[in-house]
Amino acid sequence: METFEGKLADLPSSGAYVLFKADWCPDCVRSTQAVRDAVAASGGKLLEVDVAAQPPAWKTPAHPLRKDPRFQLGGIPTLVYWKGGAVAAKLGAELERAPSTAAAAQVAADFVKRTSG
Repeated sequence: METFEGKLADLPSSGAYVLFKADWCPDCVRSTQAVRDAVAASGGKLLEVDVAAQPPAWKTPAHPLRKDPRFQLGGIPTLVYWKGGAVAAKLGAELERAPSTAAAAQVAADFVKRTSG
């Protein structure tokens, strides 16, 4: 099984999206398909990263992805635009706070539009 670092290294240097999420997270459940649709509509590539199988594992400040200085994750879902081996743009709190699937779709589409051009 390929590691997270290996999958990250395989992303095109011209830009791709990375979605940090968890299946138990209601905000993630509400926004994941919206993110998939927005990235697909742009012709972009998406790497989905499940941060933890259970909430306690993610909620500890010592979680490796929370501590990773490249991503500076504070919450999930977080969508990053990964370009040239670094985070070029990040969408976190706005996606997390989207009150509906339609709102998440709009937020995701706007972010992808801003970053894909």
